[in-house]
Amino acid sequence: MILPDGISGGGLAYQLKARKPGLKVIYTSGYALDLDGTGFILREGLNFLRKPSKAERIIEAVQELLSE
Repeated sequence: MILPDGISGGGLAYQLKARKPGLKVIYTSGYALDLDGTGFILREGLNFLRKPSKAERIIEAVQELLSE
């Protein structure tokens, strides 16, 4: 969840969701899922995928999120 220019993935998602409130986001990271106190609600396998992820699992996660 680290991007260039000092913005985090969560910060980018926040900015994008401010512009489009219904936006759905899937986070992916090779780092441990340890975001206590950040306000993020991440569910592994749905809106959070650990790297590396197989293409089939990514497609499945996108389909599941879009069907919510």
